Amino acid sequence: MKIKINKLTAIGFERKKQQVNLQRKFRTLCKAFKLPIPECEYIVDGWKDKRHYKADFAFPNAKLVVEIEGGHFSRTSGHSGGKAIRKDIKRFNKLTELGWVYLRYPFSKDCGLVDFDQIRDVYELLKKRI
Repeated sequence: MKIKINKLTAIGFERKKQQVNLQRKFRTLCKAFKLPIPECEYIVDGWKDKRHYKADFAFPNAKLVVEIEGGHFSRTSGHSGGKAIRKDIKRFNKLTELGWVYLRYPFSKDCGLVDFDQIRDVYELLKKRI
């Protein structure tokens, strides 16, 4: 039996592989800085229309969401156009309304947390909110 892999399937596999790598790196960074281990692809409920939001990383006890934006994902993720930007703003506002803090960092080889100030942001917020 021959399995056909089209271009979209190949992009999906590559994106999933990148996502798993990103999760592993971020969780390792959290361990290194003695932070709690975040939930990956955490579903935040609270939308009236029964929709939900899946965060890259969440610390549910602290109501803290960390999103890694851009980089490899910007071409295929659909977060760079006007409609997607409006959707992201609406999502951010809803998370704020629900009491969540929302941190966004750019994608990089170091999984977005490229300097001490950024990991310190996560640490300080967790310390205040747990």
